[in-house]
Amino acid sequence: GAGVILMILPAQTYLGQYITRLTRQQMKVTDERMDKSREMLLAMRVVKFYVWEQFFNDGIMEARQREMKLIRKQSYVQAFITFLGTTMPASMSLAAFAVYVTFYNGSLTAARAITSLTLFN
Repeated sequence: GAGVILMILPAQTYLGQYITRLTRQQMKVTDERMDKSREMLLAMRVVKFYVWEQFFNDGIMEARQREMKLIRKQSYVQAFITFLGTTMPASMSLAAFAVYVTFYNGSLTAARAITSLTLFN
């Protein structure tokens, strides 16, 4: 059981740091998009007069696409971290039973398994 924790904990730590980096990148892209939106809104009369709506819209949408790509990646990593945390108790039990059966030549009876699962939780 402890071996499972020692394998999963560094992975979760690395993935958490990766999410932090993604969040910083996403905030920069969000700021860029908001700056473009603010610039367009402040100069709305000029934009309308010279028909520059499409130019500004393309810039804003391009920044939004980059932002959404980072948000999507961040969501996938967060889902994987949640998956690891959720499956850790079952993985620990499975590893403990595998070690017991393999190295101690023990027969895993229902009584031992239920007692062990009760103690694990």
